[in-house]
Amino acid sequence: MTDKIIKVSIGVILNNHNELLIAQRPKNELMPVLWGLPGGKVEGQETTSDALHRELEEELGIKVTKFYPWIKQTYQKQKIKYDLFFYRVVEWDGTAYGREKQLITWANIDSITHKYNLLPTTFHVLRCFKIPNTYAITSINSKEHVKDFLNRLNIAINNGISLIQFREPNWNEGPFSDSLLAIMRKILSICKQHKVKLLINSVHPESWWAEANGVHLRSIDMKKYSHKPKFIKQNSLIGVSAHNSNDLEYAYSHINADFAVLGPVLPTLSHPNDPGIGWDNFKNEIMNSRIPVFSLGGQSEQNRETAYQNGAHGIAGIRFFI
Repeated sequence: MTDKIIKVSIGVILNNHNELLIAQRPKNELMPVLWGLPGGKVEGQETTSDALHRELEEELGIKVTKFYPWIKQTYQKQKIKYDLFFYRVVEWDGTAYGREKQLITWANIDSITHKYNLLPTTFHVLRCFKIPNTYAITSINSKEHVKDFLNRLNIAINNGISLIQFREPNWNEGPFSDSLLAIMRKILSICKQHKVKLLINSVHPESWWAEANGVHLRSIDMKKYSHKPKFIKQNSLIGVSAHNSNDLEYAYSHINADFAVLGPVLPTLSHPNDPGIGWDNFKNEIMNSRIPVFSLGGQSEQNRETAYQNGAHGIAGIRFFI
């Protein structure tokens, strides 16, 4: 039973050197001496974004000028429930320092877990932070289009794409065919050369998943599992397709998914008469998500900023990206 709910706003601040700002907790507070992200409790009639601005100015002496809602975490301590709202802080005025005499440091995100004793909640944030902010999805459909696709794949990789979903439900010889498996392996070989992660959509055989860097589960397939599938390797990624907030919660709590896509947000070339769910509905569905969510459907660089403002981790799509 929960007697009290405490909301906490937390800033995730990364500089241009791939360093994350962390602070050491005072000895007189919960989980003392451990290092964590700056932020604090929402007070009175504040919104979570109000609290973010106030806390970072009080703790670090900076004024936040640009930020994005991101993910939420929840944990229970005795009869108190803590709702942690994480914001990506991307622009601020001033130079951060320990305004409350606390120790702060900029820690390299790749080595932070080896050098600092971190709060438990920070580990999940680091895991989420390592997900790229663009997710490309294949649509080759037939052998005749393979050469053109491979050219576009190389261009996309050279332009920075580092996370790709292999999804070919409409392959002319079928999504289980040997001809398609050969194409998947060709794409996987290219991805490995460039350290690009390739996930296999669950429309394809499970035996293919283990060859790649993980799986992207369709919503209907996700519900087949009550926990993370045992045959998925420890360091593999799990992406899911979600239609609503219930799907997002299931993805986190049952299969420990790394991220999700939700949409279609806007009309697409394949469904031009479908208006999509729109940004307001997208934001409402993902606002309590505990995993990063990509916006899907009609996405491009032109609406990336809008996606971020509405809580998306990044943008996903087919035609614009690859």
